[in-house]
Amino acid sequence: MARVESGELKLVNAAVILGLSYRQTKRLRQRYRGEGAEGLKHRSAGRESNRLDQEARHPGGAVYGLEERLRARSQRQGADAGRGAGDAIWADVPAFGDWHYRANSAQAKGRVERNHGTHQDRLVKKMRRKKIQTHAEANTFLEKEYLPEHNRRFMRIPAQPEDYHRPAPRAAELEEVFHRETGRVIGNDWVVRHDNRYFQVKAQSRRYAPAKAKVTVCEWEDGRLQIRYRGRAAAWEEIPAPVPVRAVKPAEVTPRRHKPPTPKADHPWRRDYRKMALESKTETPLVLAIRVAASSASP
Repeated sequence: MARVESGELKLVNAAVILGLSYRQTKRLRQRYRGEGAEGLKHRSAGRESNRLDQEARHPGGAVYGLEERLRARSQRQGADAGRGAGDAIWADVPAFGDWHYRANSAQAKGRVERNHGTHQDRLVKKMRRKKIQTHAEANTFLEKEYLPEHNRRFMRIPAQPEDYHRPAPRAAELEEVFHRETGRVIGNDWVVRHDNRYFQVKAQSRRYAPAKAKVTVCEWEDGRLQIRYRGRAAAWEEIPAPVPVRAVKPAEVTPRRHKPPTPKADHPWRRDYRKMALESKTETPLVLAIRVAASSASP
């Protein structure tokens, strides 16, 4: 802006150098004339963010750590102090409600990423060295060797003894989450086809699910299968695949060619025109008409 004010640089060229529009550059020049270099700073510079809770702010502007934030929330929410903690503790699972705890600071995000990076780097390499290939071997290694060693090396004593983690979900709740769901449509014969298998949907309370209705096929890792209509399990029975009916191709009928009749020897077509002209002059009109009619009627 100093070069623009001194006349060394045009305002249009300054807009190109700054990557701004001409109108925005013109506004910056007016602020530069009124406030100097301080007028070029962003208006939000130095202001506190509105996305953070006021209770979790230090008077000087710094954000408290995780323990201080939890303590501030506990004064306002009581028993629900653990919700909204700074670290990402649980994933957002719809079946369990809002369990997504966001990392609202760079420090909290760094702790999460370092934790994931540690497991992804160390755990994979150690399992490869142990030649672990099945789920059962991996679970045994995690419970007996890896997790105890990892906690011993990286565990830190918390500043507050309160535990704000939610209790572990029950087995029934986990089953509602860890399964595969596939949408299907009931056929007109109340048959649901899924993965080249056919399931006959039975009546429930003397009522059938309507044909062409959408259902959800739930599959678990152990091979169990369930068909749900509007969130409720429907009774079903697996049936064999229908035998495809071979289409009978109609026999091709060759059309018979119609052969025109062959005229007789005395037909007018075979007679000489000049002889016919002479006969027409000597014969009476009645005899001529009878002869022509008889010749035409002959095949």
